[in-house]
Amino acid sequence: MIGVDEITIDIDPTYPAHSLAKELDWYHIENTANIDKIPRPRFKFIGLPLKLVGASAAPMRAVAIVED
Repeated sequence: MIGVDEITIDIDPTYPAHSLAKELDWYHIENTANIDKIPRPRFKFIGLPLKLVGASAAPMRAVAIVED
């Protein structure tokens, strides 16, 4: 899985990063927010996407769990 605080993981309009993620069977998450507020280097990630039928993408609630 890869996540970015950008509108897309690709700046190239041919979408090579999307293609590579699909080939590697990786999920990618775009348009995240507040990544800078997550303490580094370790946290647990939970992604809660909407269940959409026939879609290749969906909005989701991204949650970071930080343990003491």
